[in-house]
Amino acid sequence: MTRTAAGAGLRAAPGALPGDVWCAQALAVDSTNVYWTTYGSVMAMPLTGGAPTTLASGQNGVVAFAVDATNVYWTTETGPSLTKAPLGGGDPTTLVATVAVDQYPHYGIAVDGTSVYWTDETDGAVLKLTPK
Repeated sequence: MTRTAAGAGLRAAPGALPGDVWCAQALAVDSTNVYWTTYGSVMAMPLTGGAPTTLASGQNGVVAFAVDATNVYWTTETGPSLTKAPLGGGDPTTLVATVAVDQYPHYGIAVDGTSVYWTDETDGAVLKLTPK
């Protein structure tokens, strides 16, 4: 990861993010880490630099994700689902395994203190799960 001076733009040199960044889909930052997704993985790396950590792999088309103080949440486009994993590592937990074709795919996701929200592109719905 490289830092860029204010006003210099966000373009980084090739290879600035170590690891597999093929088909990066989304990016998030908290006070200590930068998080990104590839087509099948959710990754983290300290803002100060260092080696990336795989928070989840083997996912089917990660397209959107959000981070709170304890977990990372993501949606997938293949066999669409809503899943979470602890930021400190651990097994992913499927929160919603969508079987209805009319809820495919989920491209938006957000979290607050009690709930996780995601979009249903087909009918324009915003769905909510409490507790997250």
